Amino acid sequence: MEESGVVHEIFGFALAKDMILVYWERGCWSEVGRQGELQLISLGEGCEQIGTAAHEIGHALGLWHTQGRYDRDKFVTIVRENINETYIEQFTKETRKTNNNYNLTYDYGSIMHYGARSGATDKAEENGNLTVVPKIAKYTETLGSHIIAFYDLLMINTHYNCTGLCKGVPTKCYNGGFAHPRDCSKCICPSGYGGKFCSKRPTGCGGVLRARRQWQMLEGNLNGSEVGLDGYRRCNYWIKVYLLNGINKERIIGAMAVQHLYTPR
Repeated sequence: MEESGVVHEIFGFALAKDMILVYWERGCWSEVGRQGELQLISLGEGCEQIGTAAHEIGHALGLWHTQGRYDRDKFVTIVRENINETYIEQFTKETRKTNNNYNLTYDYGSIMHYGARSGATDKAEENGNLTVVPKIAKYTETLGSHIIAFYDLLMINTHYNCTGLCKGVPTKCYNGGFAHPRDCSKCICPSGYGGKFCSKRPTGCGGVLRARRQWQMLEGNLNGSEVGLDGYRRCNYWIKVYLLNGINKERIIGAMAVQHLYTPR
C-alpha cells in the first residue's frame, strides 16, 4: 500500500506508544481499526501469501470484511446453513453506525471480500454449495481476490483524508482515478488504466485492439511481463468497439482471471 497513498508508516518501533506487532500465531487475524498501544496481527501457518497479509493489514487500517457491509444484502446472499459455526462471526453484517463506506460502491473484487465458498461446512464443501452468493452470478469467481482492489485503496485514502491533501491542486484524473496524496501532480488509477492521469493503457504487456463483427482470437503470453509487488503478472488489453457496428458480447475463454471494464467513449 506504500505506493498507493499517504498511509505508509504502519509498523512502529519499541519506543512508539502505538505500534503493530506481526507475529506467528494460530490462524490469520487482526483487530479492526486502531486499538491503541500494542496491536497484534497474526500471520500463522498458511498465512504467508502477500494477499493474506494485505487483508489483515486492511483490517488494522479500519476495513471490515466486504461481505459484512451494512448494505451487503443488495449485492450478495449469505447462506447461513452452509457456514461452519467457527466462521459465522466473519459474516456478521455491520450497521450504518459501525460501517462507513464513503458512498463507494460494493466491490466483489475487494481483497477484504471472502470467497464464495469460504467458511463452508464439510457437507457444503463436498456438495459444492456456496456460503456467499452474489446477486450477479458472473461475479462468483471474483469473490475472494488476493489482489488489493482500487476501491480498497480509495476507501483507505478517503477514511484517513489522504485524498483531501490534494484539494486545490489542478490535477485532472480520468476514469475514476484520484490524485496521489504524496505527489498531487499524478494520479492513482483503477485497474486497466495508467499514465500520469489515468487516460492511457498501463505500460508493459498487452496492447490496444479493434473489435470487428467477426470473432477474433487473442493469444497472450505473460512470461515476459513484470511481476508486481503482490506477486502477480498482468497484461492489459484495450478492446475498442464502435457501438453501432453490432459487435457480439464478449466471450472470453481461458484458465486465467480476466477483468473487463466498459467505457462508453
